[in-house]
Amino acid sequence: MEKPKRNPFYSFLYADPWSKAQYVFVVLRIIIGYTWLVRDIPRWIALAAGHPVTIPPDVLQKNLPQLAAFGTQNSVTVFYIATTFETLAAILLVLGLATRLGALWGVIEFFINGTTGLLIGSLGLQEDYALFGGNLVLLLYGSHVLSIDGRIKRILGKPPR
Repeated sequence: MEKPKRNPFYSFLYADPWSKAQYVFVVLRIIIGYTWLVRDIPRWIALAAGHPVTIPPDVLQKNLPQLAAFGTQNSVTVFYIATTFETLAAILLVLGLATRLGALWGVIEFFINGTTGLLIGSLGLQEDYALFGGNLVLLLYGSHVLSIDGRIKRILGKPPR
């Protein structure tokens, strides 16, 4: 009798936990989520106070000429759309709900930010590469211990082998 094949996508999402090593992923996702929230809260406070964060036109024209063509108001809109996704991903990571989805946004955003900073000669964006690496680890391995994802896995049971 042949063993039934296991769905590779399901295996990827619900990999068997590595005992105590899973707690490293819990700490990692909470640190990354906290880092994002610390970055985002001042932006939301500035928006609520009526002073949205804007990119100065000369900096915008020099570093992002494609976006400068749309004007400063549109750059604020794009900036706050990215901030919204970043805030949602941070909340997902802290709660442990759809950890890989939240980490996917981090991989995309921080790779772009880090590479753009490197291309314009700014070494101050090295933190973005660190966040990119942390999000990449969470994207690949997830975090099932002490998370809503892990609770759902335990309720639904183990996948068939």
